[in-house]
Amino acid sequence: QLSDKEIRLQVGDWRPLTESRATLYEGEEDFTDGGTVYNPKPGGYFTLYGYIDGTNDVYLGRVTAYWDSYNNRNEWIFLSGNNEITYYWPNSDAINFFAYMPHKEYSGNLKHYVSNFQYSESTGQTFDCALPQTNEKDTEEIEFIYAYKEKQTKANNPLELEFKHPFAAIYFKLSPASSRMTINNIALEDVYLNGTFSCEKNEWTRLGEPGTFNATIDKRIPNDVNYNTIFAGPYLVMPQMLSNQVKLVLNATRAID
Repeated sequence: QLSDKEIRLQVGDWRPLTESRATLYEGEEDFTDGGTVYNPKPGGYFTLYGYIDGTNDVYLGRVTAYWDSYNNRNEWIFLSGNNEITYYWPNSDAINFFAYMPHKEYSGNLKHYVSNFQYSESTGQTFDCALPQTNEKDTEEIEFIYAYKEKQTKANNPLELEFKHPFAAIYFKLSPASSRMTINNIALEDVYLNGTFSCEKNEWTRLGEPGTFNATIDKRIPNDVNYNTIFAGPYLVMPQMLSNQVKLVLNATRAID
């Protein structure tokens, strides 16, 4: 049974990530800016699902939330097509909410490599990733972020969502080193690129066998990159233990002159 209280949305203060995490969503503007029809950006919208707690029943299915800044309104609203729509809290049931960005209908050319969204009473919300093995198209890659809030009722209105970053990112920073050296490529061997993430447990489960991530660099020191600077990355990876598992291989050549 529906109550007479409409669902209102509120997203926690957005903050940039620290250097050790992915920074493809770098600030609040990236989070709220959806661009235009001719130049779509991955922000400004997110997809929201709601499930009745203690069951497998869907309460809200693939709902679109939109950041409305027209006339300085500056709040998250629900859309059905191009029209604003209102959803109401159930009268007594608790709802488990799952949201993610970029939203399902995002029409840009950026990819996040996340799929297979599943929800059940026993496992909660899960999703899979199959990350690329090279950096060839890293300019076309967008970070996937999500929010998960359990056991929410009309007493919790407005629904406050905190978006999190399930992936880590790797950067490479150059320490003082020999000049006239060209860094050709970097490989991470025995790294897992496929896995399943549990929102309830906040952890990844590795899938399949480990592989190799190859990053083409082709930068010369100091012509293309100077000392003590980040020269490669961010490369999105599935968080995992590095010790006794992942092998870093750097291939470089040094010119005589």
